[in-house]
Amino acid sequence: MIRAFAKSVLAGALVGAAPYLLFSTFFALLGLTRVEQATDIPASLLLAIAPLLVAAPIVAGGALLVGLPFTAWLTRHDRESALAYSAGGLVAGAAFAALLVFVIDVRDGYWLAGLGAASGGVTGWTWWTSARRPDAR
Repeated sequence: MIRAFAKSVLAGALVGAAPYLLFSTFFALLGLTRVEQATDIPASLLLAIAPLLVAAPIVAGGALLVGLPFTAWLTRHDRESALAYSAGGLVAGAAFAALLVFVIDVRDGYWLAGLGAASGGVTGWTWWTSARRPDAR
């Protein structure tokens, strides 16, 4: 169960961080061409994965605060399905991202709700596929 949770969070974090990972990886690779000291290499690698390091705790927090209680609710009411988890993740991801944008007061940052929705949808779908026995799907 923990492995499925980690897999789901990582998949969602990768989707949410993907646009930023493209740029950060490009700039990290560009920085590697100008390496003068051995200490510059870890800094470039950290730059490459920085968006994932930011997205993973946010997705994990959403999965813990919303996803696991939603799973308990769906299980109790016998409503589990791929659509339920994907749609629930999509709505929760969009709401969670919009709430974070509102709380930290990011001007014109509500487009991030789209990334949150994609991330939540993928997290929910991955949770459905990885936390269930093959015969239960």
